[in-house]
Amino acid sequence: MAFLGRLFGGGGNNSSAATTRAAPPPPRESAGEQLSKTIDTLERREKVLEKRIADEGAKAKEFLAKKNQKMAATCVKKRRLLEDQLTKLSAQKMNLEILDMQRQDTAVAQEVIKANQCVAAELKRNQTNVEDVENIRETLQEALEDQKEVGDLLAEPLGGDIDDDELAADMAALQQEVEDDQFLAVPSKLDVNVPTGPIAGGATPARAAAKEQDEDDTYLKELEAELAGA
Repeated sequence: MAFLGRLFGGGGNNSSAATTRAAPPPPRESAGEQLSKTIDTLERREKVLEKRIADEGAKAKEFLAKKNQKMAATCVKKRRLLEDQLTKLSAQKMNLEILDMQRQDTAVAQEVIKANQCVAAELKRNQTNVEDVENIRETLQEALEDQKEVGDLLAEPLGGDIDDDELAADMAALQQEVEDDQFLAVPSKLDVNVPTGPIAGGATPARAAAKEQDEDDTYLKELEAELAGA
């Protein structure tokens, strides 16, 4: 049964194995974090080497004071080896610091490039074609000209223009009417020559005029009678 269970996946060991999963790998450190950790480690190592170099120098002085040349020389050799290690370590740390500065410069340059790309893309999206601007200006100019033409047409008098010859003939006719009116308004010679004072025989001007009018009326009546009798 155990064999059949293992064959068809029904065994207890398989279920426990399915529940047991591998732990996810730890997140990878960035280049900047790794450089910072390495530089910190080298700085701590520098401090240790500096202390050991100082200790070896102090020991060498003590041995020299005790006239122990052999031990003093040993301390000096150790100090020289430690100084060489410190020099190499300082050079390594300097290289890492240079790399870190270059990494930061590269990161800044990448940010600047991204910003330039974003601005370039936005400018390209919002860029206005020169031909489109020219077309807009031409459209506006045509609209203004059409509007001006409409205004001129609306300002023209209705009924069409009057011919200059006709206008001159009308003006001449009106002038003639004015002159005729003025001529008719002038007093007659009879009215002008009628004296205003008394005339010979003691008759006044009004009476003389009335007498002359009666004579004219009598003459006209006689003339009409003769024409009627004929």
